[in-house]
Amino acid sequence: MMEMSYLEILDTAIKIGLGALISGFTTWKVTKLQHKNEDEKERNRRRIDNLEKVAAQTQLFCHDAMIYWSRIIDYTRRQETSQAFSESQLRDLKEARTKLYSSYENLTSAESKLFLLGLKDAQERLRILGDAVSQFYAEVYIGEHGKSLDVVKRWRDDILANRELFFNNLHKAYTK
Repeated sequence: MMEMSYLEILDTAIKIGLGALISGFTTWKVTKLQHKNEDEKERNRRRIDNLEKVAAQTQLFCHDAMIYWSRIIDYTRRQETSQAFSESQLRDLKEARTKLYSSYENLTSAESKLFLLGLKDAQERLRILGDAVSQFYAEVYIGEHGKSLDVVKRWRDDILANRELFFNNLHKAYTK
């Protein structure tokens, strides 16, 4: 049998130790990178989830605005033609107006998510959309609002145009 000298034993121990050190360092580095990638994936997933919630909340708000618009357009048409408005139609109109008012909660929640995500342009577009609906809500009300049927019809185009601009902006943030 061959005798191993202390130098050979030391040489083997150093090689094994260095191998273990390199292996340990590599494992640590790979694990750190994987953890960082998983954190980034989770952040992106939460970002996408929040953007989808913003879209859903904004759509609910716009839906409520369009329901109110359809009821008030019928109300305005009946006013211009001196047609009677039934109690159920008036109740539906009042409910639509109340629901739109309550739906501003969706809008403010969506706006806060955009602030949280740092999407200032999208937040500003949402604010413009909200302002357009607010102006419509304030100017076209139940009673003698003094707006012609054509003017009330144009409000829909304005709201939908602002909605489209907002969703185009949100789409850019979504695909980023």
